Formats: sequence, structure tokens, C-alpha cells
Amino acid sequence: MAQTIGPIEDRAWPEAVAARVVEPGARPRVQGYDVYGDAAKHYGFTTLALLGLTGELDAEAAEMFDVALRFASPASIAEAPTHAAMLARLCGARAAGVIGVAATGLAEQSRRVLEEHEPVIVRLATGYLNGMAARYAARTDEERAAVSDLRAALGPRCARVPALGYDLRFDTALLAVFVACGLRSAEQLELALTLARLPLACAEAFAGPVGAFASYPMNLPPFSYRATESEDA
Repeated sequence: MAQTIGPIEDRAWPEAVAARVVEPGARPRVQGYDVYGDAAKHYGFTTLALLGLTGELDAEAAEMFDVALRFASPASIAEAPTHAAMLARLCGARAAGVIGVAATGLAEQSRRVLEEHEPVIVRLATGYLNGMAARYAARTDEERAAVSDLRAALGPRCARVPALGYDLRFDTALLAVFVACGLRSAEQLELALTLARLPLACAEAFAGPVGAFASYPMNLPPFSYRATESEDA
């Protein structure tokens, strides 16, 4: 019986997977930089992360990236990703399960933010929002104050984020900083938001007891039980 050749077998495939960012080995390299040597001795984690994402080693951009990550980091129990991670912990999930739930929820939350900002991402890079400024304007005084704190934390580096000259809502302002750091694609921006929030979301979940679901406030509405005719029979 003749052997059938399918579409996979009927073509030549590469013999190895190409390393495009991280070069493995005894001394791994990120975008060509020796991690255990140059990177570890002279640069922080955020610099290395930004280098991996953009391919550029820009100290000032890395400082801006660090500021934006810190401002984006609070992920409270009132938000779905952290709440879900906490419930996983209460149900007895191991650390890997809690981290996975938090990461998935945060990535979905970040994706939603990126979808909402898709029309303005390119304009954030140029700093000229023109007629779109009103659509992404601050919604509350608290949000306006947070953006003001972000500008102050950036200091002179704020000049590299011209979009912050507008009265922006908080998530738009954070994205403007990330874009100014060299992150332009939806994948990069989604990762930045998720990376910023994952440690504190997991910390909140890990702070709770394992397997203690009875401690969860089950605030159910009042109800009464009535037997049906079939049950009476």
C-alpha cells in the first residue's frame, strides 16, 4: 500500500527554532547584550525588559518605563483579575494556579484597554490628539490628580511625552508614557500593563488563607424553601 504524503510531510521545514530576542547558552544574551555581565552589572530589570521589547538600550526611556509601571501597578481586590486570583486561592489552588488566573485576567483586562485605545495609539506617539482629546479626557478629579502625580514623577522626562499636555484620563496617560518609551504594538502595550499589575494582584491573593472558602462573604439575598407537590408525594 502506497504511503500518502500530506501537506506537512511534502515540504522542507527548518531544522531549528531561531532565537530572536534571548540567545541561550552559558552566558545568555538579550538583543546581543550579555545578561550576566553588562546587563546585570549596569542595568535594572525594567531596562532589560524594555531592551528585550524594543531592541534599544535607552536609559531615560527605561526610567520612564519604571515610573509608568509603578503607577500602573495597583490591582486591588475590587478588580476582577485580583478577585478571581483570590477566589482561586480560597478554593485551594496552588501558586501556579493563582498566578495563572491572575495573569489571564490581567491580560484580558489589558486587552480591553488596548481595544478602547486602538484609534488613538498612533496619535499618542506623535503627541497630537487633535479632535480625539475629548474622547480620552479625564473623567473625575481623582483621575486628573493621578495624571498630575504621574507628570510630577516623570519630571523633566515628561517632555518626551507630549500627549501629557492634554487633560487625559489615567489609562490613556499611562499608555502615552509606554508609547514614548518605544512600545508601539498592541502586544507590547498589553504586556506592559499586565507586567505592571501581576505582582500586586498575586500578592493580594497570596495574602489570604489557602482553602478557606468559608471566609468568603457570601452575601446572598434572603430566600425560603418550599417543597413542591412531587416532593410532598
